[in-house]
Amino acid sequence: MMLDLETLKDIVKGGTGDISLSIKKAEESQGRPVIRLEINNGDKTVGAFSKPITISVPYTPATGETDQGIAVFHLDENGQWKSIKASKYDSKNKAIVFRTDHFSDFVIAYSHKTFGDIQGHWAQTPIEYLASRKIIQGMTEESFAPNGTITRAQFVTLLAGMAGADLSQYSLSQFNDVKDNAWYKGAVTWAAENGIVQGQQAADGSFWFNPNQNISRQDMAVVMMRYLAWAKEPVAETTKAIAFKDGSTIASYAKESVTAMQKAGLINGRTTPDNQTVFDPTGKLTRAEAAQILTNQLYKQF
Repeated sequence: MMLDLETLKDIVKGGTGDISLSIKKAEESQGRPVIRLEINNGDKTVGAFSKPITISVPYTPATGETDQGIAVFHLDENGQWKSIKASKYDSKNKAIVFRTDHFSDFVIAYSHKTFGDIQGHWAQTPIEYLASRKIIQGMTEESFAPNGTITRAQFVTLLAGMAGADLSQYSLSQFNDVKDNAWYKGAVTWAAENGIVQGQQAADGSFWFNPNQNISRQDMAVVMMRYLAWAKEPVAETTKAIAFKDGSTIASYAKESVTAMQKAGLINGRTTPDNQTVFDPTGKLTRAEAAQILTNQLYKQF
């Protein structure tokens, strides 16, 4: 278990007894191992934390289990198993690692999802990782279309899925082009209310989101940085800045976001036929690129 000092202070605060940590096996769920975690301050149970705690549980995959399909679910207050998006199998240390802001029962589950058209694709691993956690979906059950484009509505839906947002709470859209019966209404409204997207204001004062417009790479960087700020996720520099050949064409409003995400190892450029590295700021983000970026962010949390 790894936690920071502020979280430890939260655990200590409000109690007068010894701090005790309990880690034990609970009754299996459908044949899968269940871990019960509890922290007590004297006779007071500490159920939630201000910042996520990182947990590592030894686990040896069964025959045929892939790393991407091994995930963790927690038992919520309604007795339902809910996916923990930030989980990863560490094959080197043979352990499942996950982050949680509360303690309860956790099940180590397996649900591998793949698609026929991603076999051998450079983004096969991140696509399978996200699909197995129900963060991303295919265009059909059998097809993902990795090289296809992704719309603004689809991208914010991915972010909502990564955040585990309860979209049923978001019903009143501020955008004129996001209708009540639109499948993406909840995600777009969630993103707008949390400052992740802003849309555009027309001369008559109305606001438009353009949900079906393909999101550009530079707009993706801006939206992603706003999401990370909302989620209070650090964007630490882990790599040197890349001098993109077309760096001067990145819009002024997106330059800071593009640079920060690239130096954090979340995004890369594209390689031209003459072996130049460009960012292609107005180029359309592909579904494979979106999967890689989100997976990069989830992996960086461990």
